[in-house]
Amino acid sequence: SSRCPVVVSMGQSDACVHELQSLLARAGGRLDVDGAFGPVTQMRVVVFQLRSGLTPDGSVDERTKRALYENEGKPLDSWTPDRVTRRIREVFTEDPERAVGIADCASYLDPLYTLPNSNATRNWGVFQLYDGTLRKLGGTREQALDPDWNIRAAHRLWALTHDFSAWRACDRAYRAGSKG
Repeated sequence: SSRCPVVVSMGQSDACVHELQSLLARAGGRLDVDGAFGPVTQMRVVVFQLRSGLTPDGSVDERTKRALYENEGKPLDSWTPDRVTRRIREVFTEDPERAVGIADCASYLDPLYTLPNSNATRNWGVFQLYDGTLRKLGGTREQALDPDWNIRAAHRLWALTHDFSAWRACDRAYRAGSKG
């Protein structure tokens, strides 16, 4: 609204953020509408911006605000964690439970999960595919947010080595957890 600052961004906590979160929820985003602009709100903003043809920087400027108010669709709709789990098991027939564990560690099975890196790149989607990895796979950020594409791309990475070395930290956590 007009009473909000020109840019709404990470760390802000007020009625303007509450309004922003309500608009993101209306667009299909799963997030708490609590008035605090934290990492989940920023992730939803980044995905909304990307899917709306805007620069996905995570800050809500005038263009992003206008797109949120004019939004008629559900650009933040995606698969549920249960559907993601089912598809991972279908694709990773060689080691389905481990693959689900890796994805759960990487993204909480959230197809719209994004994480910024210190070098201005991001990791995208269910298996947190890095921008450089996307280029190597011939994919785009938009494709990485498609859960089916992301899961199949992760399987292609897995097939190169037949292990989960592309997700070392999550594989280590999975192995530690499975030991009891």
